[in-house]
Amino acid sequence: MNALKENLSGKTLEEAKKIDEENENNEQSSLDKMNEIIEKRTNVGNISFFAFTATPKNKTIQVFGRIGEDGLPHEFHLYSMKQAIEEGFILDVLKNFMPVSVYYKVGKKIAYNPEFDKSETKRAINKFVSLKEHNIRQKVETIVDDFVDNRAMWLDGRAKCMIVTASRLHAVRYKLTIDQYIKEKGYNMKALVAFSGTVKDGDDEYTELDMNKDVASDINDSNLPTIFEKSDFRLLIVAEKYQTGFDQPKLCAMYVDKKLDGVKTVQTLSRLNRTYPNKQTFILDFQNSVEDIQDAYKPYFEMTNIDKVTDPNVVNDLWYQLHEYGIYTDEEINDFAVLFYKDKRTNAQDAKMNNLIDMAVERYCYLEDEDEKRADEFKKKCQKYITFYNFLIQIYPIKNLNLLRLQVYLVVLLRKLPKKHKERIDIDDMLSIDYYKLKKLGEDNKKGNDISLYKGEGELVGISETAIARVNEVDEECLEDIIKKVNDVFGVGLTEEDRIIIDQYEEIFKNDKSIMDIAKANSYEDLVSTFAKSYFKRGIVKTKNRNDRLVKEILTNSNLQNYMIHYLAEKIYAEANH
Repeated sequence: MNALKENLSGKTLEEAKKIDEENENNEQSSLDKMNEIIEKRTNVGNISFFAFTATPKNKTIQVFGRIGEDGLPHEFHLYSMKQAIEEGFILDVLKNFMPVSVYYKVGKKIAYNPEFDKSETKRAINKFVSLKEHNIRQKVETIVDDFVDNRAMWLDGRAKCMIVTASRLHAVRYKLTIDQYIKEKGYNMKALVAFSGTVKDGDDEYTELDMNKDVASDINDSNLPTIFEKSDFRLLIVAEKYQTGFDQPKLCAMYVDKKLDGVKTVQTLSRLNRTYPNKQTFILDFQNSVEDIQDAYKPYFEMTNIDKVTDPNVVNDLWYQLHEYGIYTDEEINDFAVLFYKDKRTNAQDAKMNNLIDMAVERYCYLEDEDEKRADEFKKKCQKYITFYNFLIQIYPIKNLNLLRLQVYLVVLLRKLPKKHKERIDIDDMLSIDYYKLKKLGEDNKKGNDISLYKGEGELVGISETAIARVNEVDEECLEDIIKKVNDVFGVGLTEEDRIIIDQYEEIFKNDKSIMDIAKANSYEDLVSTFAKSYFKRGIVKTKNRNDRLVKEILTNSNLQNYMIHYLAEKIYAEANH
């Protein structure tokens, strides 16, 4: 048939026959190679695999486990976390855990009420609060003061701590604020920061190396753990980096300002579990509840069980489902795989491979224009197919070449399918933080709660075999309503009466001509300094008879007092210079 096509296109029968023979040879060569790959993957009777892990995933147990009487795979040998703790090889880091509740209320600075995607806007509001200078400053004061007052003397004054942040940008701002606070307080200690790449914050760019040079001139790209071992380096701020695998036995305290989940929780908190003579541990967490932490630990504490094994037929089901979208044909997949597995390809053959993919991309774009939800389902099923195929071939002898052909085809196709880029919602200029409070939830301000487990009861949930994708549909809501919902979650503990009194403070200072003149004639930083020293306490005491409770709390709570100074100074400065 191919020879006939070539002959009809103008080539001689001899030329057409030669091309046909070359194609057959190419196909046979590629077929041999595919069969060889399948055999290598499925016939491994002469190879033994050993997996050693403290936090096995569902996939790991299915690949390496031995089938038990219940028909599910189990570990060959178990040395549990519970046993390791009881025998003193690791520490129980859950014995001293203190959650901190963060209360705040967000305000809207604009008169109009625009509509935005609800979920994206909630994320934007939470990010706005988390990166706000005052939020980081309050948390830094809480962290550093707790460490200095309650933990630094552990291990004969050699204890160290880790601060886990939500992103590289958070790590940068934490480092700058901690260095400033340590300098203000005159503490004899230094902080290092660990993150990858370059972080841009406004017009400034930061790298790990540059930020650490000020406190460690001999630091380089690889010796941070060695530098941190030195006695004057007590705090390590991290963003992903060193959350797993970092081994520093003198690490006693951890301050978590990042939402953790599942195995990541166990791996992160386990940085503290190394033994050291007379070592104690302490965790202060701004983001995760006691229940969050315990639920994450349960599957790993005693015995790790899985809920079910993955059905090998899921790949066959997805193969048929994907064909129904009409994005590609079996002939295109076969032609692509033949060329893909050739030992050497010409430029013309590379071009043909690209053309085969481009035809599918064109059909996908047409489908996306007609039915965006269906196009998104196709893309997610492609990813699911690749994931399941790569996983299941490690467990079952899957020798169907059609499944392999589709896998290599989809890997390349997904790279070329158009990506949807959500427009970032920038609402920082529309928001304000009206008030803010941190509240420790331990037995007292020094000691946390013992939340240790005594029995592991959790199961690891397998990969979802349901391949139906949920499209991220935009659900718009007006900004004011979104802010209200955020405040309903995070504004607990702050009364409307407090807000009224705070508004009264604002009016008192705005009507004070001397402080307003200072605000007009000086920088914001100078205003804050003068306001804090000479005006703030005098002004709030004027309302003492009307709200004795709030005044006392402000005067005795340094975190709240510092927030009020900056909050009111911002209002005064804005009014004086508008």
